[in-house]
Amino acid sequence: MFSRAVSPFELAQIIGRLRAAYCDPPMSEDTAVLYTDMLRDLEYESTDAAVDDLIATMSKLPTVARIRRTVIEPTLDLPSAEEAWIAVQSRQSDTHELVQRAAFLMGGSFNIRTSSDPELTRVRFAKVYEELRRVAVTRALVAGLRARRMKLPVREAS
Repeated sequence: MFSRAVSPFELAQIIGRLRAAYCDPPMSEDTAVLYTDMLRDLEYESTDAAVDDLIATMSKLPTVARIRRTVIEPTLDLPSAEEAWIAVQSRQSDTHELVQRAAFLMGGSFNIRTSSDPELTRVRFAKVYEELRRVAVTRALVAGLRARRMKLPVREAS
């Protein structure tokens, strides 16, 4: 999934920084082992930067899910709900698959654009799109973990 997975030495440094930053309560050895196992498929530079950002902005130890999301989500290049709405409204031909799926679930882009209540339609579209986006991100977050645990080749998340 990523260019170069974090080395055991680099991962130990990252876990050490997390331990130092969040020392109350101290990170247990079991927790450190779990973080090591769950983060080792990530790319070092992105993980290192994400941990720095999270240490600077969070008062509690970030969960594995939060770290993985911070590293992986930007690589997915998914439009925001606002960008998705603009794509549907402007009839962009190169809209992302998730935007097309949300529009389809809402009855099609023509129905969305010609709605008698555009504000309500925008809110509903945003909810539908955000749910599809959340599912896509979740799939990407677990893709590397499942492949490694099952000893399968890692595939790009779709």
